[in-house]
Amino acid sequence: MTWLDRWRQRRQLAAAADLREGAGGWSAVVGAGGPFGRGDRPPDDATRQYNDALLAWRTNPYAKRIIDIITDYTVGDGLTPVAPGELGRFIDTFWTHPQNRLDLRLPELMDELSRAGDLFLVLFRNPADGMSYVRAVPKSEVVEIAAAENDWEREVAYVVRASLAGGERGGGGAGENSPLHPRSPAPLPSDTTVFLSPAHPDAAAADAVMLHYSINRPVGALLGESELASILPWLRNYSRMLEDRVRLNWAARAFLWFVTVPTGRVNAKAEQYNAPPEPGSIVVHDDGERWEMQAPNLHGLDAQHDLRALRQAISAGSGQPPHWHGDGGDINRAVAGAMQDPAVRHLRRRQRHLQHVVVDLCAVAYERAYALGRVRRRPDRAAIRVDLPDISREDNKSLALAAERLTGAFSGLLAALPSFSPTLAGQLLPLIFKFAGEPLSPGLTGMILDELQGR
Repeated sequence: MTWLDRWRQRRQLAAAADLREGAGGWSAVVGAGGPFGRGDRPPDDATRQYNDALLAWRTNPYAKRIIDIITDYTVGDGLTPVAPGELGRFIDTFWTHPQNRLDLRLPELMDELSRAGDLFLVLFRNPADGMSYVRAVPKSEVVEIAAAENDWEREVAYVVRASLAGGERGGGGAGENSPLHPRSPAPLPSDTTVFLSPAHPDAAAADAVMLHYSINRPVGALLGESELASILPWLRNYSRMLEDRVRLNWAARAFLWFVTVPTGRVNAKAEQYNAPPEPGSIVVHDDGERWEMQAPNLHGLDAQHDLRALRQAISAGSGQPPHWHGDGGDINRAVAGAMQDPAVRHLRRRQRHLQHVVVDLCAVAYERAYALGRVRRRPDRAAIRVDLPDISREDNKSLALAAERLTGAFSGLLAALPSFSPTLAGQLLPLIFKFAGEPLSPGLTGMILDELQGR
């Protein structure tokens, strides 16, 4: 029995135990014995949400704008990983390799992470030079995630539809000696293939490994949630209302003529005006005949409140102020500034997550080249640095002003002391640099103090 079979059997037994104990609802079955974690949606529900989010991004301008804003602010002018020596040279080649072009593909990868809530990347290693080629896998093609036996948050393998991986069973990630190799006693179904995670014991020998990154992931779940998840129903409702308004306004162009005549002339006039007069024609009638045009009254102003309520729900669910979506309304500059701060904080959090994705991707690619003996320097994940672009250009002005005022106040404090205090300087230096937006590490602070004291 393979490791993956043992893992599946254990989850099925746990699901059966939950049912015997009277745990009701689908969550007990899917969480314990399903293909993902206990806190995940049912597989059909997760697939439906992914497809709905993708369709909304393609067809709904609000959904497209929400995802574009997240990508524009988080990626900014670009995130470029740097490192010293051989590690840095490998990362430069990996990042700009014609098979990767990650400097150009990073926005679309961030789009996928925000839209789907998960990003699955496969690293195919070239045995000749150890270089890895990055290929993205849609979330809908991942049918199962296997976690370690002693750690349910440590993902070790991914089951993917074989059609996406070229139709070879297990060819994407299982080596000859792997417990997930297709020649194992209990092979996987023919319509799936397995990619190992870098955390799997056999990952170093595998031709390819899969990396998984997620956002908005509930505790106990293995899959994340789309940034559009909470607003998909309101996006649909808003689209339907707009479509109805367009149809009604088209119908409102139709009108009818009501002709009032004396009672004795109704039949004659009805026969005379059996066909309406052509546009531009002249109709001559006496005082006993009155013409009146009637058109539908849609009461369009009454619908604006409902449409505004839907737009507010969309803006609240996206975490972005309405004026970012082109809905200025009655928002003034002061209100816009107050609305922007929570959105910027959320985008900074997303940007730090993207920074982790870039560092981890480069580190794994280098570690796989090192495992093959194509590079000599030992892997050092801490040596990889990714500088984040500014979320808001106005932040630089505010930080510079805060640092200037703080420096002036501390200069007066130090001048009032009878002698130089290294302890006080050690407290002030990190604080000044923190307000300047460039925090100092304890080691760098110690070096500056040593230089000031002439050591």
